Amino acid sequence: MVKRLTKTNDYLFDENTIVINNNKHYEDLKRIEQLIYKLQNEPAPVAPTNQSGEDAFTKLEKLAQLKEQGIISAEEFEAKKKEILSQV
Repeated sequence: MVKRLTKTNDYLFDENTIVINNNKHYEDLKRIEQLIYKLQNEPAPVAPTNQSGEDAFTKLEKLAQLKEQGIISAEEFEAKKKEILSQV
């Protein structure tokens, strides 16, 4: 719903109104506005899907520690190891 504001004072009570008292604030808000429009037109960043070898190595080390501590079984270790290595 669009409100039709008829008096100058009506804008002061509208929650979507920003009152600017000096040029410095106006310039800052214009820069913010430009950044917003720029960000709206840029494509969203894509998260990387491939893991690096270092990440896989770190995961395998942690997995081996879990196996040594008896937290996971040898079968669970092998299954997870195959899964991690297939992603490299």
